[in-house]
Amino acid sequence: MSLIAGVLPKDASGRVITRTTGALNQFNGGTPVADNGTLFVGAFAGGNNRLGGLRYTDIGALTIDNTNPAIAAYVAGFPVDVAGNLLTEHGGTIDHYTAGLPVNALGQLVTVAPA
Repeated sequence: MSLIAGVLPKDASGRVITRTTGALNQFNGGTPVADNGTLFVGAFAGGNNRLGGLRYTDIGALTIDNTNPAIAAYVAGFPVDVAGNLLTEHGGTIDHYTAGLPVNALGQLVTVAPA
């Protein structure tokens, strides 16, 4: 898996904080960190770059899908859609943790909506 739980800030409820704007500040062990320290994501953004089975945009943002599509496969315990986007749920209920990251009952990463 290309995400490192320890470098990602979380809100008071334990959800991963994400960002879609700004710039990529660093790529920490496969985890794209935005210039404000949060997980740098791009919803359905272009690019077909892969690392650890996950899809990234051309500028290094992790591609996500929070529209609840069908689960096509699992990458290190996390569900992805047919395009390879990591499945997320914004504001969802944390059911358990996978690799130290909060996930819902379906295994989707639980996040705060991107800012």
